Amino acid sequence: MIEKLAPGIVQQALLVGARADLCPPSGAGPLSIPCVVSAWSGNTIMVTLASTGPDQVLNPGMEVKLVSHRLDGVYHLHGKVQEQEGKAKKVAPGPNTVVIEVNFDLARRIQGRSFYRLSGSWPAVICIRPPASEKEVTACLHRAQAWNLSGGGALVEDFDNSLAEGVRFSLFIEIDDGGPPMRLDARVVRQDNGSGIGSVLWGTRFVNINQEDEARILRHLHARIRNRFMAEAGSGSA
Repeated sequence: MIEKLAPGIVQQALLVGARADLCPPSGAGPLSIPCVVSAWSGNTIMVTLASTGPDQVLNPGMEVKLVSHRLDGVYHLHGKVQEQEGKAKKVAPGPNTVVIEVNFDLARRIQGRSFYRLSGSWPAVICIRPPASEKEVTACLHRAQAWNLSGGGALVEDFDNSLAEGVRFSLFIEIDDGGPPMRLDARVVRQDNGSGIGSVLWGTRFVNINQEDEARILRHLHARIRNRFMAEAGSGSA
């Protein structure tokens, strides 16, 4: 899905500190530089570059594209490199900063899913039918593991081979955010091609998930991505 974006949505998604890559408009060529958003001022954005090589010169007037991978999609912003004097006044330009005038008419978000799915590992339990009593809860629980997670569904490994396509069930999942385990109503959409020996992987979709649970999952996934980026940055500077 390709979605045209309003300026407010772009600026809300790419806050100060957001990571991106500075690329040519076509997305190809020697210019592909990791960067971090430093400031917004009207329709201009200032980014701080990780590094530049001899073939990565950024001159005023050069057309560029910022690409940022977020949980709700991949953001593409087209624009032109500007003279730093007088631009993005909230932060003084430095030697590794670039100011870009954004063409919001070309701002797009691309996502194949409604929600970005993050790979990981989350302990889970499957309950095939709604429990009518404590005794029935014990009888219908099955061991499971979630191998990716989003605000709209999960890839679930079913150790007891209790699921089948189309089955509706409750997924109890521990996301380790300091809160209690989540109970999410879900439906099996498909069997995953990566199924292993002895257990099966199922693509599932959450059914009627409430806003509080969806927001809790997205906060958790944002925190995991942030921690991964920090770990990668730490190992790279060691």
